[in-house]
Amino acid sequence: MFYTIFCLLPLLLIYPIALTSVGFEYSTECNINSKIPGWFIIYGLNGILMVSLIIILIEYFILIKKLDRSQLVLTSLMISLALIAFLELILFFLGAVWIFKANAKVTYDKTDDSSFHSYCQPAMFKFGLATVIIQCIFFGVFFIFSPCLKYLPWNKLNKI
Repeated sequence: MFYTIFCLLPLLLIYPIALTSVGFEYSTECNINSKIPGWFIIYGLNGILMVSLIIILIEYFILIKKLDRSQLVLTSLMISLALIAFLELILFFLGAVWIFKANAKVTYDKTDDSSFHSYCQPAMFKFGLATVIIQCIFFGVFFIFSPCLKYLPWNKLNKI
């Protein structure tokens, strides 16, 4: 099971790499809020760091079966992952505020002089809006169903 998860984790890098790429590509094309492209870049880089750290943790757990390692390394990795996840949450809320606040006023037509200050590149803004909405749905589903996690089969194995 560990090897299956380990093989699928690199696929999780596609999304943060896409966020970072879009942020760099359109870094000067969002006049309505110049922080949005920077949010894409930082949020994507933080996601890359988080997935990479998870891959390192899985590797560590695989190696720990073979080698006798110190708990200090494991503790350091877990604390780093917790801090990065907390930063990811803060960045999510910042991006959500910026994108939802700009959503009512954004225009996608760059040729009109009157809409210059409310312009944002359409692909980037819609990608950001979709990102925030989908993650809000994931957070909602997680918080609704998190009490059910204690009934999962692998939680019962430890209590036997």
